[in-house]
Amino acid sequence: MEEKKLAELRPLPAAVCVGADESLEQLVRTVLDHPDSHDLCVVNEDGGLLGVINIKSIFRKIFSHHTDPQVMVRHLISLVSSEDVGDIMIADPVIAVETETVDDAIRKMIAHDLGELPVVDERGWLLGSISIHTILEAWLQTEGEGVGKDTSESKLTQS
Repeated sequence: MEEKKLAELRPLPAAVCVGADESLEQLVRTVLDHPDSHDLCVVNEDGGLLGVINIKSIFRKIFSHHTDPQVMVRHLISLVSSEDVGDIMIADPVIAVETETVDDAIRKMIAHDLGELPVVDERGWLLGSISIHTILEAWLQTEGEGVGKDTSESKLTQS
C-alpha cells in the first residue's frame, strides 16, 4: 500500500460532522447516533474543516466532577468552563490530505495514537475520514490475502 493514495480509496467513509454552534446536548446525540466514531469533525457552512472533537473530550466535559483532584488544575478549569464546540475542539487537528499515501496516514495514526483521521482536499474541505477499519479493509483486499494462512492439512499429515 506504499504508493496507494488516499484518493484511490474513494468514496471515503463520511466523516461525522457537527457545526461550530452546536450545544453539548446536540454533540452527545450525534455521538450516540454514530457509535463507531471516535471523533466529530467541526465544519463551517462550506464544508471546511475547523477542528475535531474527540468523543473522550465530551465525556470528560460532562463528567468532570469525577476527575481526580490531582489532575492539572488549568486543564480542568478550561474543560469545566467550556460552553460551546469551539471550547472543546482541537482547532489544529492531525489530518490527512487526499494526495498523501495510505502509508503516510498510517504513520500519522500510529504516531498520534488515533483511530481515525479526517481527510481533506488541498483547500482544506472535508472529504470524509479514514479509520483503522478502512485501512484494514484495504490491506485485506490488496496485501492480506494469503498472509498468515495456516496450512493445517500439511501440518496434520506431517504428525
